[in-house]
Amino acid sequence: ENGTMPEPQEHPKDEDQPVFDDTTYSDPLDLACIYHDRSVEAREAGILDRAESLALRALALFEEHEGTDYPDVANIANNLGQVYIELADYS
Repeated sequence: ENGTMPEPQEHPKDEDQPVFDDTTYSDPLDLACIYHDRSVEAREAGILDRAESLALRALALFEEHEGTDYPDVANIANNLGQVYIELADYS
């Protein structure tokens, strides 16, 4: 073990709604960080529906486990805002 956490495994269920095997993560914030990182990657690749889905999952985990004032909540919200701008969803 080199100290890195394993990457979540995607299940080929539905490409728009990626499902990761989160049973290997004892800390939900580790999983939230991976969701956020994957969301940023998807946004940069132009896969905006996937980016939105992953960002919402990350946001829900951080808000549930750390509260709305946690600094990473702002980072995720910023990424989610960028997704909505690129989707031209201003609602």
